[in-house]
Amino acid sequence: MRGRRVWKTGLAALALTAAAGPVQAQTTFGQPVVQIVAGGAAGGVFDIAVRIVSDRLGRELGRTIVIDNRPGAAGAVALSYVKTAKPDGQTVAVVNVGAAANESIIKDRGYNLLADFEPVGIYAYPTNVLIVNPAVPGTSMSAFVDALKARGAAC
Repeated sequence: MRGRRVWKTGLAALALTAAAGPVQAQTTFGQPVVQIVAGGAAGGVFDIAVRIVSDRLGRELGRTIVIDNRPGAAGAVALSYVKTAKPDGQTVAVVNVGAAANESIIKDRGYNLLADFEPVGIYAYPTNVLIVNPAVPGTSMSAFVDALKARGAAC
């Protein structure tokens, strides 16, 4: 049930963002094109998730959705581009949580994440997996940490 709620929240957030006025690029039916600037490489897991959401969003809105992949610097490239876009609601950014780390890592980003953007929703909860060689001791996270500590690693 949580997944359905997340899906609906993300879809609603993107729909509200996309519902603002027209842009120069128009479809053949006169509807404005919504550009989603994705802060991840084309063909990766991030891109696939964005395309699944955008496909459904396009059907729900009856609008053309264009994905513009601008990978690099944990979303900083995408956010820099969107910062300079016309503020008409037709160009939105989708980045992962790594973009927040840029606030303290990259000094001259050209944008301020908190001042220049308004978050509208979460469209997915990604899962990360730690994988080790079967020869590495520890079949659980706690056993793995214990094995690292036994070797003198700081954990």
